[in-house]
Amino acid sequence: MNPDDPPDSNPNTNQATKRATPTSEEPAKRYRVSRKKPPTPPATLLLTSEVARQQAQAEKLTLLVADNKTGFFGVHLNKPGRPKPYEAQVRRGGKKVYLGTYTTAEEAALCVARSPEGQAEAAKRAEAAAPLTIEVARQQAQAEKLTLLVADNKTGFFGVHLNKPGRPKPYEAQVRRGGKKVYLGTYTTAGEAALCVARSPEGQAEAANRAAAAAPLTSEVARRQAQAEKLSC
Repeated sequence: MNPDDPPDSNPNTNQATKRATPTSEEPAKRYRVSRKKPPTPPATLLLTSEVARQQAQAEKLTLLVADNKTGFFGVHLNKPGRPKPYEAQVRRGGKKVYLGTYTTAEEAALCVARSPEGQAEAAKRAEAAAPLTIEVARQQAQAEKLTLLVADNKTGFFGVHLNKPGRPKPYEAQVRRGGKKVYLGTYTTAGEAALCVARSPEGQAEAANRAAAAAPLTSEVARRQAQAEKLSC
């Protein structure tokens, strides 16, 4: 711009120039671009032993303990040092079935507890843990239309022997099959062992024999039996 030129008479142009050009009194403004940090994802909630048990109880399940490195049935420590080192497995149809990897052993145990195999194992353990008293065994036998066969021995039941006093399962159930002793298992109570014998073919045959011997023949039944044998009364 030539200093001899007349000033611009347009006031708007002067104002725009003043706004665009910073002065010593009004330093230039520097605009910073705001960059917001992405929100931090919530930390994954690790299932402790207590929380896992509470969750299992809420779902009416059982965390199955076991004598292994993890302390839980179906849970294996396969990848130590990894984010998810614990693996849940069950056996299905004779084959291992992989259920996933988990951060804690308790998480893996809860997964196993939710599986059909875990629930079946829990039911089996619960049944084994609750020994049948003699009264409950009789009620169960009646429900199955069986008979607990009494006997004049130390246990009071046919086919039941006290072989290991002081052991968790001291009562042994036996029958004779084909002239040989057949071992049917050991049980916590004599009632449980007697129920096992009552369920066996030999136990049912013995019950039928005793029932037939105990039923007295009426006059009519005796006549029919005599006729069947071609006898005369």
